[in-house]
Amino acid sequence: MNVPLSRYASANYESLIRRKYMDATIHPGAISGDPVVRVRLVIARNGTILSARVTGKSGVASWDRSVQKALDRVKFIKPFPESMKGSQQTFNINFNSRNFS
Repeated sequence: MNVPLSRYASANYESLIRRKYMDATIHPGAISGDPVVRVRLVIARNGTILSARVTGKSGVASWDRSVQKALDRVKFIKPFPESMKGSQQTFNINFNSRNFS
């Protein structure tokens, strides 16, 4: 099966986004369960964050606040790889508290 190069580039870019937000997230400490905050990011080709918003709260106020603060902190990722198409891309990311601790 041939997967277009742009799909690989997009997957690698999404990994970069996750790392950037992981670095910007300050984990609030002990959280019971495994709360997840759903986020939608719109990023311009040049790496500028055009929009970052929570689309689904976790129900754990401290985790929701930590994710929102990370969204507020990050204003730039890095430009898209050449093989990624379009002037902007939308990414849906789940902020799982266990992955960020």
